Amino acid sequence: MNIAIHHFRLIDTISKDGTLTKAAATLRLTQSALSHQLKELEKELGIEVFNRNGKKLHLSEQGYRFLRSSEKILAELKSLEEDIKN
Repeated sequence: MNIAIHHFRLIDTISKDGTLTKAAATLRLTQSALSHQLKELEKELGIEVFNRNGKKLHLSEQGYRFLRSSEKILAELKSLEEDIKN
């Protein structure tokens, strides 16, 4: 399995922003690039992270599990970055 840090940020941001368009703006990506990264991640995991309802995205059961891990990992990375700066 090949999961990168940007995948954790991607799921965290999409879940908070609610749409690919808003998340793409937050991450400073095009919607197309973000959509491609999400499809790539879902293919790598073999699951649908989000259930799609029009333009709205809702986390699937497996997506919630991934998000919980993402939040922990991103918080730990932020803490590490702060420790290194100090």
